[in-house]
Amino acid sequence: MSKKTSLQDISWFGKDFRLIFLVIFLIELFSFLAHWLGQFWNIGDVITLIVGLFILGIIIYRFEYGLLAAFIELIIGSQGHYFDYLVSGQVISIRIIIFTIIMLVFCYKLFTDKAACNIIFKILKSKWILLLGLCLAWGIVTALIHHNQLRNIINDFNAWIFFLYVFPAVYILQNHKYRDQIWTVFCASITAVALKSLFFLYVFSHKFNNLISYLYDWGRDTRWGEFTLVSGGLFRIFSQAQIYSLIGLLVLLGYVFYKGRLDYQNKENRYIFIVICLQLATVILGLSRSNWVGLIAALFLAILFALFYFKYRIIDTITLLLRTFLCFVVSVIIIFVVLFFPFPQQTVFNASAALNERFSIQDKAGASRWNQLPELFKAISIHPVIGSGWGATITYESRDPRITTIENPKGIYTTYAFEWGYLDIILKIGLLGLVIYLLFISKILRSLIQLTKNKKERFQNALICGLILGLFSLICTHIFSPYLNHPLGIGYLLILFAIVETQTYTNIEPIKS
Repeated sequence: MSKKTSLQDISWFGKDFRLIFLVIFLIELFSFLAHWLGQFWNIGDVITLIVGLFILGIIIYRFEYGLLAAFIELIIGSQGHYFDYLVSGQVISIRIIIFTIIMLVFCYKLFTDKAACNIIFKILKSKWILLLGLCLAWGIVTALIHHNQLRNIINDFNAWIFFLYVFPAVYILQNHKYRDQIWTVFCASITAVALKSLFFLYVFSHKFNNLISYLYDWGRDTRWGEFTLVSGGLFRIFSQAQIYSLIGLLVLLGYVFYKGRLDYQNKENRYIFIVICLQLATVILGLSRSNWVGLIAALFLAILFALFYFKYRIIDTITLLLRTFLCFVVSVIIIFVVLFFPFPQQTVFNASAALNERFSIQDKAGASRWNQLPELFKAISIHPVIGSGWGATITYESRDPRITTIENPKGIYTTYAFEWGYLDIILKIGLLGLVIYLLFISKILRSLIQLTKNKKERFQNALICGLILGLFSLICTHIFSPYLNHPLGIGYLLILFAIVETQTYTNIEPIKS
């Protein structure tokens, strides 16, 4: 294994940050141009093919860059459809293309690199990985037994295939160079998501009518986000990618607060503060109550860390809370500057009415979510322990305007995808499957905690505590919005798993399964 480095050696912002940010900008630009030009010429497939070949060339040149590319696409790509390729009516996304290339090249390495084979055996020694794999396979068996629709089974299960990334992830992250680059990629990607969200807010709120039409179609067709007029001139700019704004906010917040260097004269600290405020602004303007629940729960845990792990005095903890409140104030200012920037015309909206609209349980999204509950419980009660398999469906009354059409005024809707994340898992692989999944997550959590045993490694422990805060927010958010059964949440779990498996920051042996 390569020599380990101290957290003090990690650079969040530098040459790599600027380069990665430029790459992300070009990805966004080409995706937009591909969508816009696709209205006039059928060139979407051609552009996707060119992008796929370019990524293949990069991975062949240096396999490690493939994982970094996959991580960038995961964070910025939301549901992974920045570029799509259509084959016999089946959409193949750029996320699937990247995954396929990486796994094929990794399979080749199994025959050419003994270290790759060793990684396979090392990972499969974890009983929770094996048990989780068996549960996922059992979901396919029960789905076939219960005659669930094949298309639903495939579409429902494909997110869990993302777990196969665990092998190349551990293989690549043994090298400290790429472990350090993961954080630069992470920081650049969440910054890009925040700036894109604020740009959409500016364009929509300032009524750039021609541009709005293109951005709206691009954002919806690539499944990046949802853009809804809430009240007056205020638009809700929400993307599933913003879950990484929440996670990134907490990771950086934990790192900068717990590392014991709160001096904002430090250049790195100033940059981190700016990125934290951008992420918090993104979480706020997304108007996602699920994300807000995750944020509040994680901040409560952050206070416990400060008091009982880092042994902060009460006055120091209050100072930490005041600094967090300062971040909140700056974030709100950022949103208001974007909203009320006087070019080309100033936005006018009623903030109180807008917030009341989102908090009301009778809003369309909230009502649809609550309407799922009784039908979900009925479906779960049929096979509560072993589940009904992937692709299991329920029928309920939705308030989504895309469903409540003239042909379907009552909004009767049948689906296999549900907002209630843990109930979704129980329905598909049963209580047994959920317990095993949670035990797998707890194994990662306990390993992270054990890596903080060396009290002298304050920088190390600060980052690990930030990672734990991010994980805790993800666990809480999953109650109301499904992320742990989606590549977005699974990807974060795999990065954490790779960290503890490669003993990235300390020579303390991770706990054994």
